[in-house]
Amino acid sequence: VDLSHLLQTCAIMYKVVRNLPKRRGKVHTWVVWGKKCIGVKAMMYLVEKVNMLSKLTLKSETNNYEDWLEENDERRRIIALILDHVTFELGASCVSRDLRVLDFSYNKSRTDVSMFGNVHTLSLNGCMTITDVSMLGNTYCLNLTDCVSITDVSSLGNVHMLNLNGCESITDISALGYVHTLKLSNSFLTDVSMLGNVHTLDISFCDSITDVSMLGNVHTLDISHCNAITDVSELGNVHTLSVSWVESLPDVSMLRNVHTLSLSQCKSLSDVSMFGNAHTLNIWGCDSITDV
Repeated sequence: VDLSHLLQTCAIMYKVVRNLPKRRGKVHTWVVWGKKCIGVKAMMYLVEKVNMLSKLTLKSETNNYEDWLEENDERRRIIALILDHVTFELGASCVSRDLRVLDFSYNKSRTDVSMFGNVHTLSLNGCMTITDVSMLGNTYCLNLTDCVSITDVSSLGNVHMLNLNGCESITDISALGYVHTLKLSNSFLTDVSMLGNVHTLDISFCDSITDVSMLGNVHTLDISHCNAITDVSELGNVHTLSVSWVESLPDVSMLRNVHTLSLSQCKSLSDVSMFGNAHTLNIWGCDSITDV
């Protein structure tokens, strides 16, 4: 690392922040990135002088902005707060009532998320120490990707967009039948029969799922890399369907009415004559097809 260059960069950034005209800024979004790239004192100048600031991104592994977030009244103007890879804890007093978007991804020690229940869009991606999400049922969009310690999602049935990709410890999803957009990729689920009313469903890379017969009313369905599925005959009414990378492809003749169909990398597929009415057809990597 060129220390002299780093110090020079930090000095320039601090000078830029300090010289902003008081209450005349037109900045909407500010991103603070790097180790010790900007201090708490400079942050106070920043938010004080940029009066239109509504989105603040802090990507710093060393600076502790928690005290500033708790005590500074200017934070109430910020409706989107992105705290990516930060190491400090975020207390309830840091979350203003006006905060709409919060990204607290990849925090290595967070366990209590109960104070985030009224945030509209919440991302806790990669927060592997979180176990209890029972207070997050009122969020509209919730990202819990790779939160591997979560086992109970029974309180999340009213979430509109729910991302549970990589949540390996979840086995019971019976309460999620009316979630609008649901992502369950890379999980160990076996039964998805209760998800027939979900609008958009991603169960790709779920090798333990064998039966998708109850998913015929799903609008957009991704079952890519689900190599245990042997029957897709009930999926003919799905609007957008991906069956890509399935090694031993079952009979797909019943999918002729699917609007948008992806069969890419299905090596065993040889006949696509029945898909003449498809609006969009992806057969990339289907080496056995000889006649189109």
